[in-house]
Amino acid sequence: MLVSQQWTSQSLAVSCIQKVFNNLGVYNESFLIHEDKEFRNRFDKKYNMGHLPIPLYRYRRREANITNDQVKSEYYQSKLNEKSV
Repeated sequence: MLVSQQWTSQSLAVSCIQKVFNNLGVYNESFLIHEDKEFRNRFDKKYNMGHLPIPLYRYRRREANITNDQVKSEYYQSKLNEKSV
């Protein structure tokens, strides 16, 4: 019974995520950086989100990460700002 309930919860979560992507579309591929922020802006206009105060993943930054490219970061941040106006 417990396994069945767990499976139902996971199926429901996947179903909800699929519905969100069907409604909003996927990440905007014209954003090389901040594509998650652009998606989040679209998400926030349609849905409410809560906060879990526990880490769900680990993110490692390395020297070669595109996130460290300040020029690209500023360019895509300005593009994101223009889009949200």
